[in-house]
Amino acid sequence: MSLNEIIKFDTKLLVTFYVTAQELHFGRAAERLNMTTPPLSRQIRRLEALVGEPLFIRSTRSVELTPLGVYMLGEVHEVLRSMDHMISSVLNVVHDQPLTLAVGLTPGIVHTPLIEKIYQYHSTRSNIQLTIKEFNTVDMPNALRSEEVHVAFLRPNVFDPDIKLIKIAREPMCLIRRLDDLTFGNTVSLAELSNYPLINYHPTTSPYLRSIINTLCERLDVNLHFVQESQLPTMITFVEAGIGRALVPQAVAQSRYQFLTYSVLEEANIAYVETVIGMLRLNTNPIVDDFVQTILRM
Repeated sequence: MSLNEIIKFDTKLLVTFYVTAQELHFGRAAERLNMTTPPLSRQIRRLEALVGEPLFIRSTRSVELTPLGVYMLGEVHEVLRSMDHMISSVLNVVHDQPLTLAVGLTPGIVHTPLIEKIYQYHSTRSNIQLTIKEFNTVDMPNALRSEEVHVAFLRPNVFDPDIKLIKIAREPMCLIRRLDDLTFGNTVSLAELSNYPLINYHPTTSPYLRSIINTLCERLDVNLHFVQESQLPTMITFVEAGIGRALVPQAVAQSRYQFLTYSVLEEANIAYVETVIGMLRLNTNPIVDDFVQTILRM
């Protein structure tokens, strides 16, 4: 494609298409773009004329993307993302602003080896001001959208088209108990726990970990006796107080608690949790990609 042909695909056309493809409603897209519907429709028709094929299927009741429109949405997303990256980088150079990176962590992840990886990254990037903020996984999408955090380590129960997730780790669940609790040995089966009080995860603040346990119980046809619901790290306090035991990720179980120990689950091969890196697909921080790729290489 020649330069003159590329120029025809100006940024305004691409942004108009991108917003309309997100909204799938010409009126809402026009409102987001601070324009009226007729000029928006004209821009979409112009773009369709340039590519030579329809990008939207329009009816009186709905607007849908054609297969070509779906493909183009992914391509336009990458173009806009690259432009944001370029502009942010240039502004940092022009204004001599320090690079900043805010990393979000969920409570269960603060105990994992990922913290050491963050340290290793930070120790080799002296020009970056790094901050760490803690959120529950359910609150992390809003933190990413508002750019309160630029990248996050969280559980994979986020279903948001604007957030990209990359799986990076998997760890088994363990039973955490008091040191003086000699009911169980070094290993325990889920069935053995059915007659003893346990702390479960709260459905609102810890839906992913709760679903792991619920699915496991259904799969093995085991009924567990839960006496209280909470979230990490408060659950650890309940275990220390003798209210019950808890099934927690291995990294949490292996942390140095003065009065606690843990038993390995016999079903560890199917009782595990995953950790993902999350970031906005249309990311505006120029160093997020460097951070993510470095963590993945580690």
